[in-house]
Amino acid sequence: MCQTTEILKKHPVYATLMEFLKEKTVVLEATGGLELACVAELMQAGLPVAVVNPGRIRGFARSIGQLAKTDKLDAMGAVGIARAFISAGERGG
Repeated sequence: MCQTTEILKKHPVYATLMEFLKEKTVVLEATGGLELACVAELMQAGLPVAVVNPGRIRGFARSIGQLAKTDKLDAMGAVGIARAFISAGERGG
């Protein structure tokens, strides 16, 4: 575990965040490896994590007619693609 993770665990919001994320799937956009420490921490906490290629998120957004690009819309696209994959997995597809 890295020193940054140890510092974060001492932050008062850490426990609240981990409690909030219980029973949720965390979806992160791949950022060239910058997401790896976060992914490792979330997985160590037993949370399901999906790392999605930003191009796939963008393609998904376009497929549902979302042509504008903002951080908020990208986040909504990530949620949409995660829901689609989770749903497909539940159907065995």
